[in-house]
Amino acid sequence: MFSFSLSSPVPLRRERKTRYALSACLLMLCWFGLTHDAKAEVAQSKENLMTPLWQVATEGQIWSSPAVEKGRIYVGSDDGDFYAIDQASQTVLWRFATQGKVRAAPALDAKHVYFSSDDGYLYALNKESGQEVWRFHLNDGDVPRIGPANHAPWVFDYEKSSPVLANGRLFIGSADQHFYAIDSQNGKQIWRIQTNGMVRATPSLGDKVVYISSWGGRVYQIDQTSGQINWQFDTGSPIVSRVVAVGDKLIVGARNGVLFALNAQGTEQWRFTMPEGSWVESSAVVDSDQRHFYLGTSDAKILYKFDSQTGKTIWQTTLHGWIWGTPLLYQGQVYIGASGAKEYWTPVTQGFFKVNTKTGHTTKLYTPASSPTHYVHGGVFATPAVQNNQLIVADLDGKVYGFALSQ
Repeated sequence: MFSFSLSSPVPLRRERKTRYALSACLLMLCWFGLTHDAKAEVAQSKENLMTPLWQVATEGQIWSSPAVEKGRIYVGSDDGDFYAIDQASQTVLWRFATQGKVRAAPALDAKHVYFSSDDGYLYALNKESGQEVWRFHLNDGDVPRIGPANHAPWVFDYEKSSPVLANGRLFIGSADQHFYAIDSQNGKQIWRIQTNGMVRATPSLGDKVVYISSWGGRVYQIDQTSGQINWQFDTGSPIVSRVVAVGDKLIVGARNGVLFALNAQGTEQWRFTMPEGSWVESSAVVDSDQRHFYLGTSDAKILYKFDSQTGKTIWQTTLHGWIWGTPLLYQGQVYIGASGAKEYWTPVTQGFFKVNTKTGHTTKLYTPASSPTHYVHGGVFATPAVQNNQLIVADLDGKVYGFALSQ
């Protein structure tokens, strides 16, 4: 058995917001009006609303980022099913039922698709037929999720660790406070290590090592072969974003509102504190120059372009919703969704955008639908994908959309 607490330390700023919302709003307006750097601000965003070419509906919200390959789209849904969709015909080729929400992004190899579910299992399915090949018990099916809400506790446990494949091994975190290496062919455990909190973030691969982060606030570098922990770094706050290598820096954000840059030995190189102590839920995406990266924020509702060497911002643009997901970088544009929420202390509105990587010029591509039954009522969390000159977007409205990239 294991024990842990979902009452991990979170910024007390959220408690204060309930009582001082009006004062905070006025203070924020003054701050932006008096101290903003005009050179760092980008132009006002404009709308260029896109109409989807097609759409395929599931029966639940979609938090899972889709994987695309050879005209197929693989994605999970909160309805508990995992889907294989044919892009050309916009039909569901097969769907596989689990006993929990499927929020993990899938990993693919030549024959299989791998994903985890809130029922506590990591699954391997045949990509062609959708038949189960094996399943591995991650021991976290009974961990209660405390989803986003406009009241305490401010836990916001919505993320799921996704499997990452390398050299015949699957690396994945669990809410049982362990991190696993699994043989991709037979589903057998190779090794596991104990962490200091739930692992909801997706791991990242380095040269013979793997990086993970935990709700206990630590970043780990682990040897892929042995499972030995090489080093740990303590951010002091829960982490749900993944560790991303940008040049010679490792970038990771935490819920204390701080973005950290580490070197390969796990030593802090610089830190950036977000406005208003905004959580850093988003994971970085690396620019083609391998120096700059793009990353979103929660309460601040800002998408940034950073210089990884200095920690300085190149530009910033406000998207008016929670930017929790990982952006997609494609042909000089950043594609990113923002989520909306009801009855929060500031307005939080959903949207889907493209942002020019050079200038930060922002275009709203469409406004996702709202749901009357969910606190996070609309938007896009999942990272989009590109296939056959179409932008594939999985929306919280439960639909997968195909948009023409030429629009």
